[in-house]
Amino acid sequence: MPKHVIDRPKAQPSAMLSRFAKIDRAQYPHVSVKALVARPLDRKHTRLPAFSRISRGIST
Repeated sequence: MPKHVIDRPKAQPSAMLSRFAKIDRAQYPHVSVKALVARPLDRKHTRLPAFSRISRGIST
């Protein structure tokens, strides 16, 4: 007796398609890398010289 239409296994994506997808994804930077590049620069290193100039009485 043949299997019912619903009982058939789902079609698996071909191995070649999954390899192409893996190669395609490897060409682009990861989402986390994009987030790190897009975040603002840390400007704490410019604050110390400014505060020390102020404390020494130099206004410019």
